[in-house]
Amino acid sequence: MTTALVPTALPAVPDLIRTFLGGRSPHTLTAYGRDLDDFAQFLTGTRREALGRFFAQPAPAANAEVLRYRWFGKRQTCRLPTPEEKSRFLD
Repeated sequence: MTTALVPTALPAVPDLIRTFLGGRSPHTLTAYGRDLDDFAQFLTGTRREALGRFFAQPAPAANAEVLRYRWFGKRQTCRLPTPEEKSRFLD
């Protein structure tokens, strides 16, 4: 299994990714690759930059990035968050 989907300089990450991706079908790997590219685009960077940033953060901050992506990053059009959604973030 290759770690080509997730290039990173952090030493434990390739082992983690290799374990997670082990035995997955080629279609699943392709879908995960697209998801990673979407996440990287949401974070305005390359896969390497986005995932380096993601894995370098403490868990609460990394979880907040994922939640923000799930709420706002998967849409085909941009929109402003509602006041209720906006209140969920510390910005």
